[in-house]
Amino acid sequence: MPAPTYRFGDYRLDPATRELQRSGELVALPPRAFDCLAYLVERRERAVGRDELIAAVWGKAEVSDTLLAQTILRVRRAVGDTGNEQHAVRTVPRFGYRWVVPTEVVTAPERGEPRRETAAASLAIPEPPAAAGAAPAATQRAPSRTAPPVQPPSPRPLWPWLVAAAAAVLLALGLWRLSADKPVTATGSGTEPRLSSNAAIVLPVELDEGAEWSWVRLGGMDFIASHLRASGQAALPSDTTLVLLARQPAPRSTASDLKAARDSGARLVLQPQARRLAGQWQVSIAAYATDGSRRQGEGRADTVLQASEQALQQLLGAGLAEPRAGSQRAEHLQRAEAALLADDLATARRELDAVAASADDAELAYRRSQIDFRAGDYEGVDQRLLPLLQKLDAKTQAGLRGQVLNGLGSIAIRRNQMLAGERYFSEAVNLLRNRGDARALGQAYTGLAITQAAQHRFDLALGTFAHARVELEKAGDELAVARVDANLGILDIERKRYPEAVTGLRRAAARFAAFGAVNEQLTSLIGLARAQAEMLDTAGASQTADEFWSLAARSASPRLRHQMAVVRADVLAQCGRLQEARNLLAGLRRELELPAENDTQARADAVLARLALADGDAALALKLSDAGLEGLPEEQFERERAQLWLLRLRALRGLERFDEARRRLEEFQHWAGSTHDPAAPLYAGLASAELDWAQNRREPARQRYAELLNQADQAGVALDLALVVQSYGGALLDAGDSEAAAPVIARIARWADADFGCALLQVWAYWAQGDLPAWQQALQKARGLAGERPIAPILTQPPQPAQIH
Repeated sequence: MPAPTYRFGDYRLDPATRELQRSGELVALPPRAFDCLAYLVERRERAVGRDELIAAVWGKAEVSDTLLAQTILRVRRAVGDTGNEQHAVRTVPRFGYRWVVPTEVVTAPERGEPRRETAAASLAIPEPPAAAGAAPAATQRAPSRTAPPVQPPSPRPLWPWLVAAAAAVLLALGLWRLSADKPVTATGSGTEPRLSSNAAIVLPVELDEGAEWSWVRLGGMDFIASHLRASGQAALPSDTTLVLLARQPAPRSTASDLKAARDSGARLVLQPQARRLAGQWQVSIAAYATDGSRRQGEGRADTVLQASEQALQQLLGAGLAEPRAGSQRAEHLQRAEAALLADDLATARRELDAVAASADDAELAYRRSQIDFRAGDYEGVDQRLLPLLQKLDAKTQAGLRGQVLNGLGSIAIRRNQMLAGERYFSEAVNLLRNRGDARALGQAYTGLAITQAAQHRFDLALGTFAHARVELEKAGDELAVARVDANLGILDIERKRYPEAVTGLRRAAARFAAFGAVNEQLTSLIGLARAQAEMLDTAGASQTADEFWSLAARSASPRLRHQMAVVRADVLAQCGRLQEARNLLAGLRRELELPAENDTQARADAVLARLALADGDAALALKLSDAGLEGLPEEQFERERAQLWLLRLRALRGLERFDEARRRLEEFQHWAGSTHDPAAPLYAGLASAELDWAQNRREPARQRYAELLNQADQAGVALDLALVVQSYGGALLDAGDSEAAAPVIARIARWADADFGCALLQVWAYWAQGDLPAWQQALQKARGLAGERPIAPILTQPPQPAQIH
């Protein structure tokens, strides 16, 4: 079946052989850049969104826009294009890119060639309910001496992809005016943004003066907002304002913009208007307060910025920053800022080039480096900022030096040079303290926290993020505050402080929903479900999973949707909705792009392995756990690998392959001793205790179980404690030692109303003790939580302790 090749100008692109030729000569192109080029050419009839392109080329959601921009820069260079000309790859502002060169298909696909089904097609969201009777009948077993009938809860790790997604959140904090997450639909969440800070909102300038002055719409808006911040007043960043306004249904109007801004709860909404009269500019700014009052300021001057300054002075009176709008330089700089807000990098460069200045002008060098950064030209950033850093005096030019350090720190993060990044951001924090620029200081704190978290210094990062939040809230940067909240929540999960994580992640998800930041909202909800699961709040985790699944179709990233499918399947299984979980994972398996998504497949294997063990199919569980371990790199995914190791050892015990289990246990223990995650040694110890017990080495098993109980108690993680108690308590009950089992099982009684495993263990304990009233009550709870999970028939009969053996 012939594959298509494409010809444009002197170039020929062959995706099948992965070759780009110019006049018959091969053009060297990195793999990711080639993939980007091929994807854009193949979809040249439309614009391709950033998220779609990232998902298609990298196969994951955690790639920053700047890495994509750097790759696009290489694509353009390979085909003789530049960011200024854009004759081949055109930037579509606030969306993505489009291939615009006339292109000829040299060899077309044959007719009738089947199209590969997409993830969105097979993972219909929300999925239809499973057909009645589709679930296989599970084998129901009486309590056994070799294994407790209670399926212990699986450890739900803070998946590394969640951390990576969080890193994407961190890197999108706007350290250098990175674009905010694009709203997917105008009315997506049904929740209008409500600002939690006292920030003012400045709307785009209303004017009708022809294309020559179109820059005033965004440039004037940003000038006024920047002037407010320079005067010590919080103002929503201009890019965030544009995100807020973009959520409105089309067509937008000045009146609808005003309504959206006022509905947000902003303390003050400024609506500027500008027009030219007799060779001068007249600017009026209407200010709407939350109490319904309205004031107005007027200004008239030779330039629109001077007139804006006058209007603002009349409106706000004393306390306004010193005038700064009287030069051509100020206008060119504001024109460049307007172009940046519109993602028009070429125009931004032209405006900066038009400024009459010396070659060593520090401010212009810094602004040019911002454009290089947005274009992904990190080498260009270095060439501008490193010499500039040597020239800027820490005392007399502290503000600009601090922003240069923020920029260099951002580059260090993207190069994974965390120690260098930490040095840059630490100095920036010291310089920017008490200088009145809360946003720049908040960005410096944010970058510093990123570098600390990347080095596993979570406690320190938590405090630094808290400082960042305070400063960004002062600045009125609502989206940056929400991103900090999300990362504070994720760090709280790492520190096992789940109630705090739930509070922070729920707040962050609500803010992202209000602003239409879909992927960040989904990441926060996944973290929220994780924290709820760790607290054994099964109902809360289920509700959160339902929420993010209902939003999954709004994400343009197949990789993120696949990851959500695994999380949802895991939660469904924990709620007893077993067939729904199986159906979801069966559909997922058909859609995964391997090996790029090996980690997602391994997480799905872990869920299926647990289900196989619960069904008594130890052979299948072993196959799945082995495959999962093979698919996860050893240097990452520590918590998940520990989970799969435990499943592997349990499956080997179920198959009575004890010698192999003992050999594997030694491997598990050796690996667990080298990890950073404290859960790995706990799971290895649990595997050891279970194996000893199964081989009638009861005394060392009891000692190990006692140690594990103390470890889990001290750690204070509900899920891990339940994991140990259900294993040890079940083993004691299976051995007929209900008296010894009672105080062990009592440790998890508080969760018996919410978690099936804890409830079922109580049923067994009361049944073994012959406590009829308590058994009846416990059985009723367990049945309410069971879903499709079976309860051993013997435990549903009135207690007969003599028959337990």
